[in-house]
Amino acid sequence: GDWQYEFIAGTRNECVQRLMNGEIDLLPGVLDTAYQRARFDLVAHSMGDTTLLLAARNGVGTLQTGKNLRMGYMPEIYDGMDPGLRTFARSEGMTFQLENYGYERALMSDFEDEKLDGFITESMGMRTNVPLVGAFRNAPAYLAVRKGNTALLQELEMAADQMHLAIP
Repeated sequence: GDWQYEFIAGTRNECVQRLMNGEIDLLPGVLDTAYQRARFDLVAHSMGDTTLLLAARNGVGTLQTGKNLRMGYMPEIYDGMDPGLRTFARSEGMTFQLENYGYERALMSDFEDEKLDGFITESMGMRTNVPLVGAFRNAPAYLAVRKGNTALLQELEMAADQMHLAIP
């Protein structure tokens, strides 16, 4: 693309806000959920995969309680109960009550206050201070541009097409 890059450091939330405000042009590692598609345009080819994981307060012991677990999730990571999670839950003999959180801070606050047994996270944004208890799906991650920035989206898609033709 003969582009010049400037990398701007920031938290995930800061970078999302910068993209939405037009302060940056591109955000990598965005998962394809309905929530994300409403906010951004995604390049058609994925840039790689991330793994959706379950994190739980007491590690694997949480799964062995046999109770209905309250699990939080963020809509930018996960759309809701999918076959992979249902299969995982069934294989562990458990059930989930999923709670949708609009803000990571609220999710983590409820987790720390023991209102949640665990939460869904992904390997690119994995927290090292919470025990992981299982992986249930690989999910493609994409480059995202500001909604309606069709010129940049088309350029990125042409570049991705050329890369995939050269190295399928």
